[in-house]
Amino acid sequence: EDILPLLPDFTVIDDVKELVLKSLDEHRSEIEHLKKGIDELNMYAQDIQDDIDELEEKTVVISRDEKCSECNKPVVRLRLMANADDP
Repeated sequence: EDILPLLPDFTVIDDVKELVLKSLDEHRSEIEHLKKGIDELNMYAQDIQDDIDELEEKTVVISRDEKCSECNKPVVRLRLMANADDP
């Protein structure tokens, strides 16, 4: 369709049919390759979203007067490091 305006009026389509089919096959292969890449990226994106959702479930909100259960000191004055694997 894109090349038809470029061809003279007397051009027989059979003369360019082979080139057009080859070009279509190449484009189809490229499109299939790109679709596979998109599917793979979508899987990675879903894995990342699942990780984010899981981390959001592990978020802990503490009040400013909360005390450490181990040493009984105010938590806001302590340097804390939380392990993401802790329940």
